[in-house]
Amino acid sequence: MKNAPSSCLFILLCSLAGLTSAAGDAQPTPAILSPEQVTKLLEEGKRVLMQGIPDTAINKYFDPVIQSFTQAHRDPNVQVYSSHGMTETLIYMAIAGVAQEKRKSQTSVIALDGTWTDALVLKAYALSELRRPDDAKTVLQQAIALSPNYPAPWIELGSVYQSAKDWPAAMDAYQHAEDATDFMEDGQTKNENLGRAFRGKGFVLTELGKLDESEALYKRCLKLNPDDGMAKQELAYIADLRKAQASKIPETAPATTSAPPEVTPGSLTPTAK
Repeated sequence: MKNAPSSCLFILLCSLAGLTSAAGDAQPTPAILSPEQVTKLLEEGKRVLMQGIPDTAINKYFDPVIQSFTQAHRDPNVQVYSSHGMTETLIYMAIAGVAQEKRKSQTSVIALDGTWTDALVLKAYALSELRRPDDAKTVLQQAIALSPNYPAPWIELGSVYQSAKDWPAAMDAYQHAEDATDFMEDGQTKNENLGRAFRGKGFVLTELGKLDESEALYKRCLKLNPDDGMAKQELAYIADLRKAQASKIPETAPATTSAPPEVTPGSLTPTAK
């Protein structure tokens, strides 16, 4: 019986160790960041991403921002949009109003600034760099749910499908991106997004052999930005394709409709006309 206290103490220590381990395994509640902290994290994340360290950009910079927004806006009774301008916000309010009328619901609707969507698009780009296209598509669908009429997530989604050579899906995403620019204010940002949508569509059309259509889109890019180097490069590529097609010798000669050559008596050699 003298060893009983020691056994009880051992059991107690084991129990406490288990509690400590369980507490250590519990996931901490994500911190809700200030706008200044969010801005700093995204800027640092972009810098790290451009340095070619996409996994660090995701884990250390983009995910904390995304988790902060998710934690702050987790009420299922509140429909949240992430908007980049007044026109876009008004569209979302109208969409939500129509949906509420159909469902006869009283769900609240709010429109945040576009930072949440921006963080998701950056994460999707980093995932693509890590060769994780399925994960990138999942993240982009989240971004599109928040900002259905903003071109950036559609453009990135088009790029994911383009890398997989899924031309119909890529074209559909790029078309959504082009349509979404209608809700942006005129200016450089709109032109940049419209140019990216045009170049995406142009790439797909070139791959499909529709050179006239792709050429027209790249020329529209140059109207938006005469210094668009990528559009100029693609136009040069199309010109080279046309030259190669023009110089290619047909494998089968076309059938002639002219009269057969004359043959001299006793010879198979045709006479000159």
